[in-house]
Amino acid sequence: MFILLLTIGCFAQSIVSEIAPSSRAKEAAKTEKEYYFNRHVKGPVTPENRCFCTLGPEACDLDAESCYKDRQAACFHAVTDIYDKDTRRMVRQHSFGCAPLDKGGNKSMLTCKYNSSPHSAPFGIACCYDGDYCNKKLPTPKYTHFIEDIRHPSKPLKSRYISLSYYLGGLITVGLILTIIFYFVLRRYKALRKPLKAPLRRASSLTSISSGSVKYDYDDTGGSGGAILNQRTVAQSIRFINEIARGRYGTVHKAYYRSRYVAVKSFYTNEEQSWQNERLVYETLMLNHENILQFVAADICSVDATTKMLILTDYHEYGSLHDYLQQCVSISMDEALQLAVTAVAGLEHLHTKIVGTANQMKPEIAHRDIKSKNIIVKRKNVCCVADFGLAVRLENGCIYPTFLNPQSGTRRYMSPEVLAGTINPKNFVEFKQSDIYSMSLVLWEIFTRVWYPRYLPKFNKGGVLGEREPKTLRHSQSTIDSGYDNGSTQRCESDSQISNYQYQDDDGKLTAPLLEKHNEAISVIDRPVLCYSSEVNCDPGIEEMYNVVCDKRLRPQIDQWPKEPVVPALRKLLMEMWANDAMSRHTALKVKMELGKIIVQDEMSRNTAMKVRMEMDKIAQQPPSEPNLSTHSAHSMHTTSSSGYESQQAATE
Repeated sequence: MFILLLTIGCFAQSIVSEIAPSSRAKEAAKTEKEYYFNRHVKGPVTPENRCFCTLGPEACDLDAESCYKDRQAACFHAVTDIYDKDTRRMVRQHSFGCAPLDKGGNKSMLTCKYNSSPHSAPFGIACCYDGDYCNKKLPTPKYTHFIEDIRHPSKPLKSRYISLSYYLGGLITVGLILTIIFYFVLRRYKALRKPLKAPLRRASSLTSISSGSVKYDYDDTGGSGGAILNQRTVAQSIRFINEIARGRYGTVHKAYYRSRYVAVKSFYTNEEQSWQNERLVYETLMLNHENILQFVAADICSVDATTKMLILTDYHEYGSLHDYLQQCVSISMDEALQLAVTAVAGLEHLHTKIVGTANQMKPEIAHRDIKSKNIIVKRKNVCCVADFGLAVRLENGCIYPTFLNPQSGTRRYMSPEVLAGTINPKNFVEFKQSDIYSMSLVLWEIFTRVWYPRYLPKFNKGGVLGEREPKTLRHSQSTIDSGYDNGSTQRCESDSQISNYQYQDDDGKLTAPLLEKHNEAISVIDRPVLCYSSEVNCDPGIEEMYNVVCDKRLRPQIDQWPKEPVVPALRKLLMEMWANDAMSRHTALKVKMELGKIIVQDEMSRNTAMKVRMEMDKIAQQPPSEPNLSTHSAHSMHTTSSSGYESQQAATE
């Protein structure tokens, strides 16, 4: 390499000689005879044929500043650049004088158009025919073939040898830098080709990803770091067991991988962008969270000449929240609140920007497809958010992916601004507020499935609990709107009279979802409905949802929920979450805090109800020796407890 650089330097002399101006050219320019366009006038001298002159005695008449032209000839003002040896710069020189008449003509066109032809130096000329020093008043002519008013200072070269040394020194420096870079690149390449022998590190250190087609695995440790990714072929280690879901993006299988069960999400070949985006979201720094589905690995493989794009995550037996609500006969208020707050906690972690040490940062992430089928039930009372194929990230003020369709997601859960197409794709806050609207519909589905028990049992005249007659519901067969289903036939409620799962008891008051009482076992004999199931079919279009959500401004029914202590707070929270104005909705952090307050309120209400129930049991177990006193005491306790419950309910409302 050094020999090559020295060989190139041998030609520096000729290059330097070309840079400096030729001395012979300068001498030739000096010997060129300058041609001045003047002509002495014979005849009467008047002011009309007088011009300003600066060409010296050889060209000027009578005095050093005047010349006399023919009456039809022109006065000229010429300008050119010449080289000044003292300052070593090009300086501008102005010339004034009289132009001759064209041969056989009555004007000085040849002189006045002299600048139209190319010149070796910048040149410009202007003419006037009025006389009386009119050329002195002309503005400075512009150069025709040169950029005007630009000075290019030329510093003299001290010697050819100094210039040559500078040139060679620069080449040697560049060569050394390239050699050092080549050495480190070669060393890095050899290190990457060696097999990985070191054990996996903890989550605080992250291995960089080199390309989109590399296989990854991770260390299942907690902490604030990202998934520990190592190059590994995971497709060959997967043993598929059975298909558990199928949707518009691909299929989900239960599989066995490295001594544990995993969920393998296989994308269709035309959904490579969704696979790539979901993989990038899972690999985000500090994404690990209790309420975010744990990422295991990603891989691309070929099966029967078909490309398979795989995402491996933790497998959870309960499945999605939608399936969980379908399978459970009923859930308690406590369980519903825990499911809701954990789902919101996962969304809040996505929406929050986290700055860690060593310039590590988790960007803000918006899900854009929140629904009950994209929320997984990890275990009892715990949910986690999954499926990030449509997610967007805000990194360094830029939204990624750059090219996205703002009107994406599940149509049933789309916010009003998404349905109307008015969401601003350059405003990341609007994406997060759209997630809040979708989450409010998920919370509605959860709390619609809750059985709201009466805190004080209803007694008949004989002091025995009143039996409630069983009731039934009607269903219509259909399929779900979008996303993954569990492969079984789905049902969609179409009867508008039962869309809110409420009925009237013997007192004419709205109570729980349809229940039946049998040997102290409470069960629900209906199925949970989807939001807007009484207004649209099971696979609505954007126009249908726009008509319901934007034009009619309808929302799922909550005004007829039973009047239990926590219901008013839940009703208010949902109304604020699905508000038509995106900027007036709560943030995910605010929703999580409000649900925390409702959980505390529910615990206090249940404790109070438990104490009242214990007192009622004591009264019922008293011996019948004093019937009058016992009846009077029971009646007093029932009246006191009822008044206490009513006062507590009034305070809650």
